[in-house]
Amino acid sequence: MIPTNRIVELSSTIHDQTTKLDAYLTANNLPTPSFDISCPLKLLLPPDIQALRDAVLEATDELIALMLGPVESLIPPPNSWISVTALQRFKIASSFPPTETSTFGEIARACSIPESDCRRLMRHAMTFYIFSEPSPGIVAHTASSKALAEVPPAGAFIGFVAEEMLPASTRLVDAMQRWPGSEEPSETGFALTYATDVPMMQVTSADPRRAQQMGNAMSFLSSRPGENVRHLVDNFPFSAVGLLVDVGGAKGTVGMEIARSAPEIKVVVQDKPEVIKDTDIPEDLKRRLKLMGHDFFTEQPVKDADIYLIRNVLHDWSDKYAAKILRNLIPALKKGARVLVNDRCLPPPGALSLYKARQPRASDLYMKGIQNAKERDSADWITLFESVDKRFKHFEVISPPGSNCGLGKESARHFARLGASKLILAVRNVKAGEDAKQDIQNTTRCSPDVIEVWPLDLASNASIKTFADRVSKLSRVDVLLENAGISTHSWELVQGFERTIAVNVIGTFYLAMLILPKLKLSAEEFGSRPRLTVVSTEVHAWAKFPEWKEPNVFDALNDRSRGTFAERYLTSKLLVVLVARAIAPDLKGSGVILNVLSPGLCHSELAREGSIFLTTMKLFFGRTTEMGSRTLVAAALAGSESAGKYMHNGEVDDQRLSPFVRSEEGQKAAEKVWEELRAILDSIDPGITR
Repeated sequence: MIPTNRIVELSSTIHDQTTKLDAYLTANNLPTPSFDISCPLKLLLPPDIQALRDAVLEATDELIALMLGPVESLIPPPNSWISVTALQRFKIASSFPPTETSTFGEIARACSIPESDCRRLMRHAMTFYIFSEPSPGIVAHTASSKALAEVPPAGAFIGFVAEEMLPASTRLVDAMQRWPGSEEPSETGFALTYATDVPMMQVTSADPRRAQQMGNAMSFLSSRPGENVRHLVDNFPFSAVGLLVDVGGAKGTVGMEIARSAPEIKVVVQDKPEVIKDTDIPEDLKRRLKLMGHDFFTEQPVKDADIYLIRNVLHDWSDKYAAKILRNLIPALKKGARVLVNDRCLPPPGALSLYKARQPRASDLYMKGIQNAKERDSADWITLFESVDKRFKHFEVISPPGSNCGLGKESARHFARLGASKLILAVRNVKAGEDAKQDIQNTTRCSPDVIEVWPLDLASNASIKTFADRVSKLSRVDVLLENAGISTHSWELVQGFERTIAVNVIGTFYLAMLILPKLKLSAEEFGSRPRLTVVSTEVHAWAKFPEWKEPNVFDALNDRSRGTFAERYLTSKLLVVLVARAIAPDLKGSGVILNVLSPGLCHSELAREGSIFLTTMKLFFGRTTEMGSRTLVAAALAGSESAGKYMHNGEVDDQRLSPFVRSEEGQKAAEKVWEELRAILDSIDPGITR
């Protein structure tokens, strides 16, 4: 049952998160969102700030539904696509320049439509903030109409949805009744809509206009941050692969990216002959990349490759046909070969907010309506492979984060340049760690013996213990730099605690407690001042943290109904600061310097790559990864003046701490959190916090 004060809670969330977002925009001299044509088409926000935007959207969506009530919210507006479809079909947004105004009559003549129809359609579009009417009969552009005019792929996507997907969806239920349980691509809502027994893919391919529109629409979709090929390239160790076959790889865009990321790899890109014809292979890739005509419903001709990549293919097909695609790979697979699927994976129920879950669930139904295809969750993917051949093993579903600062890698590069005799890269993905090691060696010319890659998963107590045991066997340890952390948008309990808290707080300080004795011993034996440096963020100051007043803080943070995922991340970074301040006094006289830092807002190339709107405008803000990493190194090398302190921009600056942290209440909260965390850590490893 929804609590009676839910609308007030949502209103408060919207106000609080919007205020924080506005503060960030103001502090960075960025424009506030508006409908004016001067508004940037896309704002690229760092993960911390993007989480605030997501929280506002989620709360607003729920508040609108509550305000509408159960009946009105049940009935979606059936006409919402009418006007935007007309804008696209008649090229209305391009009928006059964005910086000028026009009249309904002038627009109608330019677009060859009756003026009365033009007026009705545009005034409907204006209710969605597309165009405006500053004075009677005078039409002006808004940011959205300008985007429609200046970003053609967006218009192609609108056309594809309006002409193919929406009509098919209106007959989906009819198709389900006519062909119950069908997996055939010719027995669909699309087939009923267009009175055909030919699958949608073939129908659109036979019509040059529709084929081009569909191709441009797919380009628009693939340009979105979540579809960016860098998620694949940056999260799989392609440098360790000899031969890769890209099955259904279209014109080779992805294959080329992979080939450039791994200089030793050889790539074969396969698709139908009519798809790959007239495709030019760049001169620098001609010796390592090959195009091959192949129908993936026939036996795979390339034998004994290391990887068979299937990207954004299987979700276009029902299980029957997806299984056929996979089955045709089997004769080519050598022992140890991998089938790498880069496709959408539906979240489990409850993992996302209803607002965020709506789009992938709608996509699943659209796929059924046009092709009897489907989106799959992790269990569906495993079931699909097992149904094809029981010899498929080692299933792993990985959802790479949308961005990655790479601060740890860049910090390690700095330490290598400073002449460190030994660097341990603690990583969750060992192969990715080895790639980072090689990159650091190539750029610093350090000895291959300097850097070692060790596995570490802060979500696993066993992994943390194993890692710490290895550390204890080292001759000395001078710096423990704890930079790992996550920001998640799905609910998951890890070893009894919400994942964000489990990794960013419990795992972080469990590792610190395990390695602290080695740091103290190093100080004693070598007369050194080892550093324990923990990374937080300046947005810790935005956490509300009402949980500190609850009987048990960590129990309260395990309550799924409390707060948003964005708030949990902020809270986790606040807890890091509080715990560090509580621990620091106990380390006086130990020889170990504990400090906390904020690296500032930073982003990598991956975080900078956004949607197709970036062809018009890019906003780069935040510091580079390399710049941010300097703050980590500065903290890890800081002197005794940094003990127990907060560092910002490489300098001790406790004034950057939130007023709450510096208050008497903050001191009480720090003591309370540390006592509870001590109990948790001692339950994991008795006596560890003594």
